[in-house]
Amino acid sequence: MKRLDCLVESMESGSAPLSELVDRYEEGAKLLKDCRKRLELAELKIKEVQEKDAQMIAEPMGQDTNE
Repeated sequence: MKRLDCLVESMESGSAPLSELVDRYEEGAKLLKDCRKRLELAELKIKEVQEKDAQMIAEPMGQDTNE
């Protein structure tokens, strides 16, 4: 995330030549894609935990479901 912030900051400064801006844009796009993928995975994990918690609440403790 820090690298992405640095890229944006350097691009906004306006001092880099066009070829460098294109390279930085490409790198930024890759970093953004990676960040989105990580966020999606984190959201899936949170959803799984929430579903497990909901199941635990729905099943009273001490009951044997095999009877």
